[in-house]
Amino acid sequence: MAITILKEKTKKTYLIALLGVVIAVVIFLVWQRFFQKPSTTLSSLPLPPEEIKINFSVLENPFLKELQPFPEIPAFEGQMGRANPLSSY
Repeated sequence: MAITILKEKTKKTYLIALLGVVIAVVIFLVWQRFFQKPSTTLSSLPLPPEEIKINFSVLENPFLKELQPFPEIPAFEGQMGRANPLSSY
């Protein structure tokens, strides 16, 4: 009878120690993630963009010159909406 009580006691001791280790690891990870300031080094800074060159000669394509604009849509004439938009039809 004494042996089973001793086994249960040691099992509880190991579980409590394991729980303490897990809690310590979680607290360490939260501390590292949220409370430590990030270090900025020269390698982590973004490089300035290279000079951008736009090729406007693409707009001179004969296919683009054949395109026609859409006709202009006239303004809406009439009453817009309903007095109560939540009422059923």
